[in-house]
Amino acid sequence: MASLLEGWVRKAFEPVGATRVSWIGSFAGVLGALLLALNMTWSGLGWFAFLASNFAWIIYAVLHRVPSLLVMQLVFTSTSLIGIFRWSV
Repeated sequence: MASLLEGWVRKAFEPVGATRVSWIGSFAGVLGALLLALNMTWSGLGWFAFLASNFAWIIYAVLHRVPSLLVMQLVFTSTSLIGIFRWSV
């Protein structure tokens, strides 16, 4: 199952380039942090930016076979989803 997922991710995202994926992850993470720190009407969108960052870093972790980063981003994805749920309620 893991090799199937890895193969799919490689086929889908390798043409984009791992460097671009990592910059997208970094930019989205910084944007999410700024939005939440501002504590304004649009701050809830920071959780969606964090979620985009999580997905980018998951792709990067799979492409580069970094299991520690993968586990961390899977946990952060769950906290992003909790944040989205709590902000929308």
